[in-house]
Amino acid sequence: MKTKHPSTISVGWLFAPALLILTGCSQTVWVDAGATEADSQVAMEQCLSTTYLQAPSAPTIATIGSDVASPSFTTCSGRGSTGSCITSRGRYTRPLIIRTDANARARTQLFRQCMSAAGWSEQSRSSPTIVEAPDTDWTRGFDVGLTGGTAAQCTTPPSGTANGAEWSLGCQSGQSAR
Repeated sequence: MKTKHPSTISVGWLFAPALLILTGCSQTVWVDAGATEADSQVAMEQCLSTTYLQAPSAPTIATIGSDVASPSFTTCSGRGSTGSCITSRGRYTRPLIIRTDANARARTQLFRQCMSAAGWSEQSRSSPTIVEAPDTDWTRGFDVGLTGGTAAQCTTPPSGTANGAEWSLGCQSGQSAR
């Protein structure tokens, strides 16, 4: 009886690029001399809206692997023309299915172009810790919009709000993020 084992491709090499992407720790910030956090948010929301119009979401599915994995083997018995061989396909394994957005890369490039054209410059910084957003009128409005959803009243800021327009913009952004 003879048994043949085909060479196997290491699946680990297929996942190596994904692991490198997931281990990145840098954070991108957009800066413009003299601009406020509210200015930054307005510019980013405008550019994000523009880029989604130019390159809308395009969900796709990528399949890695096949329905059968090694070891498949062949068993033969007998000799010459009287012999027979039986091949086993191995055990069943599901392929890895990854859902992606085909336009994500194009949107990222369009967003960078839009922000640069508006006078903002991109800076990367390593951030091992999570930085909390400062407590501004925009962030307070964002929290109200996020928790209240469409029922939140984004036109009338609560008393004690210094910048009503900034609070309303944050509230509307929170509703959109929901």
